[in-house]
Amino acid sequence: MHRIALISDTHLSPKQGFFHDNVARTIAAVNAAAPDLVINCGDLTVNGAADADDLRFAAFVHEAVAATLAIVPGNHDVGEEPHAIHVDQPIDADRLTRYRDVFGADRWARDLGPWRIIGLNGLLIGSGLGEEDAQADWLARELDLADGRPVGVITHKPLWLDGPAGAPRPEWTMSPEHRPAYEARFAMAGVRFIASGHLHQHRTQLFGGALHVWAPSCAFPGGHDLGGDAALGYTMLTLSEDGAAAARFVAPEGLVAHDYAALKGDAPFLKDCPPSPPGVDWP
Repeated sequence: MHRIALISDTHLSPKQGFFHDNVARTIAAVNAAAPDLVINCGDLTVNGAADADDLRFAAFVHEAVAATLAIVPGNHDVGEEPHAIHVDQPIDADRLTRYRDVFGADRWARDLGPWRIIGLNGLLIGSGLGEEDAQADWLARELDLADGRPVGVITHKPLWLDGPAGAPRPEWTMSPEHRPAYEARFAMAGVRFIASGHLHQHRTQLFGGALHVWAPSCAFPGGHDLGGDAALGYTMLTLSEDGAAAARFVAPEGLVAHDYAALKGDAPFLKDCPPSPPGVDWP
């Protein structure tokens, strides 16, 4: 049996430090649980898409993770897809380079016992960048290399909200136009679970033999009715040697359920708020 702790949407910044204490408490709780692997499902930062200091600060905070750490980027880290522009920060080559300079590769594959775990840069899907095709080719090779072993996929946005037949919700999910190709590829490879963040809610549902897991935020709860539970915490995945996957929500003690609207006040987004540093020394 192998365990993966999924944390997500940490929204760290040396300028807007509202959530640092929640993240530190969550990392301490995860360290005490001693999983085999820790994965951040993206949106590590408040404004890493524009500010390298946010990326570097998030990397510094995650140095406290005791287990092996893997990360996939979120839209706050590398920018948004054209179908989901919200903060007017489209994903582009400069944002990818800035992220990679701090965190390294934005896609990866790891073996954990019999399992192959694949992390994707989901913001490339539907981006139109040349990197999108390169990642799709890489994914096909990595799925082939699994050679029948159980596979899990990590990406920032879920494939859908209400199942494959639900209405398109492009701000919240993978590009509806490009999703069918990934659905088919995952089904053909026998992917056992697909885990994501972005929604600041936790939920676990089974579709077509694959477990779809939403990892919650540990920074602030989601304020939209998207079908999950907006409680703060992290998700513990348990992976069996026979290829079965199960997910359990964990709520560390002492997390503060910050009110997003109250924090940002009249500012359009958190990145536009007056400075409120977290009060920790960092390089």
